[in-house]
Amino acid sequence: MNDYYRSILDAEIKKAIIDAKNATEMKHPYLTGKLREIFLNKLIEPVLNKNFSIGSGKVIDFNGNISREIDLYIYSENILPPVFFSNNEKTGVIPIESVLKAIEVKSEFNLRNLKDTYEKFKFLDERLIMTPGI
Repeated sequence: MNDYYRSILDAEIKKAIIDAKNATEMKHPYLTGKLREIFLNKLIEPVLNKNFSIGSGKVIDFNGNISREIDLYIYSENILPPVFFSNNEKTGVIPIESVLKAIEVKSEFNLRNLKDTYEKFKFLDERLIMTPGI
């Protein structure tokens, strides 16, 4: 990797880590979690090519099965109809066919959070059906 590019990426990672630590001092579970999602978004989005973007919300399949709230997902902008998002934010319902990765952000690593995350991703894997196109 180019040294200049690496130094920029390294600075962004260090800033995101500091911002995430500062968010913890808020002592507000919802706000702390949301801020960490924003920092993670700022960390990931610059390294994606322009065919992909980051959003949050729920994932749906063609049968109408809907996931629980997903903190962040990387999706293809070439497949997603833009009507699925709210005006200013990239929050909404997205078809499973356009999702590349789903990411869960947790403030604490404990058994309850681990089980919750496992159940969310198990639902995505087992219950939502990806179609090759109908």
